[in-house]
Amino acid sequence: NICSNEALMALTSAVYLSTVGWNGLKEAAWQSYIKAHYLAEHLTAIDGIEFTFPDKPFWCEFALSFKDFKARENFVEQLKKEGIFAGVRLCALTGCQKDSNVLLVAVTEKRTACEIDKYIEIAGRVMK
Repeated sequence: NICSNEALMALTSAVYLSTVGWNGLKEAAWQSYIKAHYLAEHLTAIDGIEFTFPDKPFWCEFALSFKDFKARENFVEQLKKEGIFAGVRLCALTGCQKDSNVLLVAVTEKRTACEIDKYIEIAGRVMK
């Protein structure tokens, strides 16, 4: 099955890397870092949203805690209505009930400043 073939992923990675080169890869990593930190800083400034691991460094992915499961679920649903994928429920990855109010957010170089600002603006409205 080509959809689950590891060789397909390796080929895709090789094509991407040969297209962007070393400098392009560094730029993609830097863009991901900057954009993720920008989004995290603005989201955690909103009442009701906190860093789950405030003392841990991160690159392009971070975890946000909400007061409870319902607050997190409402946040995800409201952003979804606006066409934004807010993130992944951490409990879906860990299988731990204690993670049910945590959202894992990832940002890549593909996201534009306008998209990130839209996420922040809608998040602020949702959490009021």
